[in-house]
Amino acid sequence: MSPLVRKSRAAAAAALGLAAALLAPAAGALSDGITTAVFSQTDKGYKRKKAVDGSWEREYYAMSNGGMLPGTSNDVSVDKVHFSALAGSLAEHLARQGYWPATGDREPSLLIVIHWGTTIPFNDGTYRGNIENTAAAMNALSEMNRNNPGMQMPAGNAEQPPQSEISLTGSVQDMQRQAAADAVASQMIVQDMFNKARDEANLRNAKLLGYIQEINAANGVQRFAGGGDKFNDLIGDIEESRYYVIISAYDFRSTVREKKPKLQWVTRVSIRTPGNNFGDRMTTMVANASRYFGRETGRLVRQYEREGSVEVGEATVVGTVSDDAVKEREKQKANR
Repeated sequence: MSPLVRKSRAAAAAALGLAAALLAPAAGALSDGITTAVFSQTDKGYKRKKAVDGSWEREYYAMSNGGMLPGTSNDVSVDKVHFSALAGSLAEHLARQGYWPATGDREPSLLIVIHWGTTIPFNDGTYRGNIENTAAAMNALSEMNRNNPGMQMPAGNAEQPPQSEISLTGSVQDMQRQAAADAVASQMIVQDMFNKARDEANLRNAKLLGYIQEINAANGVQRFAGGGDKFNDLIGDIEESRYYVIISAYDFRSTVREKKPKLQWVTRVSIRTPGNNFGDRMTTMVANASRYFGRETGRLVRQYEREGSVEVGEATVVGTVSDDAVKEREKQKANR
């Protein structure tokens, strides 16, 4: 019995009643989960050995802070996470996979470099705005064609040199129609530039997050035979900002001593930024990625993780204990 209970029999009764209430079944609630995307690769020459008991033989490492990768960014929740916190979470899960920090005079066999931050998606608002402008220009030209079906577009001659003076031949309607056609052509050129920029941004983020193989595999005839949703889901992932953690393991001697970087394995994990906080989700990201440290996933692993929580309502006293019962408990405690 606690000192507080010994001082007051009334407090003892209240404490026992409160304990009974808290030990009673509580209403459980499941919070919204997150979907992590993990992709892991190993060098063909990298092989792990197992001990007699079936566990991995230990490999020792030194860890380095790689920070943000070029072409990526961060937000407030990323800034609030110090490298020491991320490294501590990683060290725990690395140890479970047989990777241990090198201490003392032991030389590490691996240099583990950690990168984390947020991807920068293509500016979807600007892209959509230009699509709307292009559609508006095409609609204007179509409307003009419908209202003036007998009009003919001025015939151009690609071999003719540019005129030094503006020609005003033809009707006003012909010139308006030509201007509308020129507007469509101009918007199409701009739209082509936007499409290329979008493809470049998608390619960059797909490679960084480990999506490229999965997208290529989904970008086939199956897109037009009921399998288009998967492709669209993958593109949707990389076209929004995502938190990422990339764990890269290099051969220590080759990379540090000989200055010849040799990547042994790399594991990439990410979640969508909207609706998430990096500090809150970092542990889940690392835990889901850890099972693939040092081995191949073979494909992108998109895993939904539902996180549980317990809601405890207002405490109520479900029973009381008499003074005689308290005395008997104190007596039994003293005789033990």
